Amino acid sequence: MKKIISIIYILFICIFLSSCLNQSVIYQSEYIAIVGLEHRIDNYIGYFFLPSTNDLGTKKENGEEKSIATVLGKTISDVFSNLELSSTLTMNFKHISSFVLHESMLNESDIMKFIYYVRDSDKLDINFDVFATNESIKDIFSIKNPNNESLILTMLIEPNLSKYVFLSANPIHYLNFARNYLDNKVFGIPLINIEKIWDDELSLNGKGICFISRKCNIIPDNDSGYKFLKSNSSLEYNDNCIEASFEKYDVKYKYKDKIYIKIKAECKIIYSCDGIEKNKYLENKLKENIIEALEIENKIDILNYDYYKIKNKSYELDINIKFNN
Repeated sequence: MKKIISIIYILFICIFLSSCLNQSVIYQSEYIAIVGLEHRIDNYIGYFFLPSTNDLGTKKENGEEKSIATVLGKTISDVFSNLELSSTLTMNFKHISSFVLHESMLNESDIMKFIYYVRDSDKLDINFDVFATNESIKDIFSIKNPNNESLILTMLIEPNLSKYVFLSANPIHYLNFARNYLDNKVFGIPLINIEKIWDDELSLNGKGICFISRKCNIIPDNDSGYKFLKSNSSLEYNDNCIEASFEKYDVKYKYKDKIYIKIKAECKIIYSCDGIEKNKYLENKLKENIIEALEIENKIDILNYDYYKIKNKSYELDINIKFNN
């Protein structure tokens, strides 16, 4: 009996010590959640968002917001190394959810340096998404929602749970980002913008799109036609004559002798002016938005004619809307 008690006692001590060791590791580490990168003349600037390790998504007990570290370096590698040198705590980069690339990084040289750094670094896991912005990254990381919690905890720490806010492009995993870029494919990534919604409080949105290629093009959220080129669970359209809500908005592409774009959706018209054939009017407006969005083909091959080796550079648009009212 004494032997059994002794064994239980030893096991209890081992578990207790193991628990203390794990807690020690946690409290001696800083877990970076989001990284933003800018390039200014001779320096790269890294912005590192550090949420609370105790309770992600809430404020610290003293009421202060989560920490944002700003670090300079001659290279991207320098930025990460200088952050590690700035503290006696261990910087843990294995749980980064998102990288936000400022427009100053959206050139062939810096994108390749970013890809090479991620490839060669033993500090990072590659399970993160990539976003673009033409806003100040420091301002983005400082945004609060009306509950005084950090709004980026929903958009950038859990982007796949917030897909409904990314209207023109879905969050893109780093591996897809790197593969598409190295394959010379044109692809869109969400553009993070700041907007005023709640009184004087600022918020974030992901309505815009940045087309990535050897020449990057940023399309702000006011060019809303691009959302009609992407599948979305729900969309809205309105102008002076009509207001409508699309559900199950689905876009499919087929690449053959030319590109076939097939769109299906269910629609409810909420309001329309007198004297218009509302169903036909809405279909025409939808088509006009899509054609206008595709006019950027003169600048960048967003339909990837070159990637798919389509000689007949034209497209056919098929819109099938089911009206429920």
